[in-house]
Amino acid sequence: MTASRPPPRAPASSSATAASPSPTAPTTSPDAVSLDGTAKATAQSVESDGDLQTFSLETWVRTRSTAAGAIIGYSNNIGNYDRLLCMDGDGHLLLGLYPGAYRILTTAGSYNDGQ
Repeated sequence: MTASRPPPRAPASSSATAASPSPTAPTTSPDAVSLDGTAKATAQSVESDGDLQTFSLETWVRTRSTAAGAIIGYSNNIGNYDRLLCMDGDGHLLLGLYPGAYRILTTAGSYNDGQ
């Protein structure tokens, strides 16, 4: 018996006003977004979230890459990042926060196992 995933759905509501790469028509593919490992994808809003004290980030990642990089997070148009989830070259996930000083949380296990 094999498990199957339903096709991806758009969120019920979103303030995103632009996305890159552009979303495609619904598909039966199990991939919500497939990137080549060199391109980046962004979603942006003209609305400010203000001073976020409570927040959530959600993403799905499947990779075997040993290249480090950002996965998801918040940034402004001058390159300041906060609440940034990254993966290092060994596959550990790192969450970077800036509550007045930089804080980094790191997973003990690695997640670049292709699952």
